Amino acid sequence: MLKICYFISLFISITGVNGVIALTIYDPSLPPFLGSLLSLRENGWAFAKFMHLVTFTFQAWLFSVVGILFSLTVGNVFVGTLLCLNFYLVGLKCSIKRHPLSTILQLYKHLEILGLHLNLTFQDSILPATLLYLLTINILSTYLSISFQRSFKGFENVAHLIFPMFAIETTVAILGLGTMACLVNKRSAQCITRVRKVALSLESWQKNEKQRSGNKFYCKVVKARRPLKIRFASSFVAVSTPLVMISFCAKTTVRLILVQS
Repeated sequence: MLKICYFISLFISITGVNGVIALTIYDPSLPPFLGSLLSLRENGWAFAKFMHLVTFTFQAWLFSVVGILFSLTVGNVFVGTLLCLNFYLVGLKCSIKRHPLSTILQLYKHLEILGLHLNLTFQDSILPATLLYLLTINILSTYLSISFQRSFKGFENVAHLIFPMFAIETTVAILGLGTMACLVNKRSAQCITRVRKVALSLESWQKNEKQRSGNKFYCKVVKARRPLKIRFASSFVAVSTPLVMISFCAKTTVRLILVQS
């Protein structure tokens, strides 16, 4: 699964970066790229060409480094780890009654360690920046798509079609990341509930005092376990988080359109 995420993120990063660079070559003055600011200056043809060459080189370097690094970090490491956590939690939940309680608890501890490492790496800066990036691109892309549709009665410039694509991609990314992250919390909570039921049922029918004392220890260990949470900043991704983000994008886009009109 990690290899699949790696190849998909690598493919998206390469094709996406090359596509954006091709757009800057096709129309250097296309907003919101830096070349759109240079089109307002009238300091001579040679100076304008030189500045467009400088901005194109800088943008190509920025897209290549930041774009590929961002895609591999989020697409390969973060999304791959989320998929692994979800698959392992589903397998662990289905095998609770077929394996000893000690084995189930040990496996769940391993998943807890993986979740802690994920939060330690992405909680403070990477995941909040990713969510903020998705929100910003979604709002701007949707707003520009609607503005071009209303102003020009369609997309007369082929390059303007990139904005509806960005709006769709960011919407899918918000829903996908939010759903996978909240499923980790939901499935881990279901797994803990099943383990607690198994521990209580074992305690009720065991007659040996030694077995009961050992099972009481496992009951205490089960009670100490908590559902896994994918955290960003001081909060965590809940079931309603992707819906709240999509609602915020829609409300902000409507406000921008009303301000324009």
